[in-house]
Amino acid sequence: MRGWVTQATIERLATGDACEENGCFELGVWLVTFNDESEHLCSRHTRMQMKDSARWAEAFGTKVIG
Repeated sequence: MRGWVTQATIERLATGDACEENGCFELGVWLVTFNDESEHLCSRHTRMQMKDSARWAEAFGTKVIG
């Protein structure tokens, strides 16, 4: 159960549609949510999202030092 303070989550999907990244035809096995916007992503694009420091700064309204 997500609370109102949840800004970022990642959930493993048992079944899923195709990855939502443009041009990707892999199975979307992860549901990635940032600031109430969700995407079904394949493993590769999920890793890319998790490495993107700008995405984390946007989600939490802070500057990420890295």
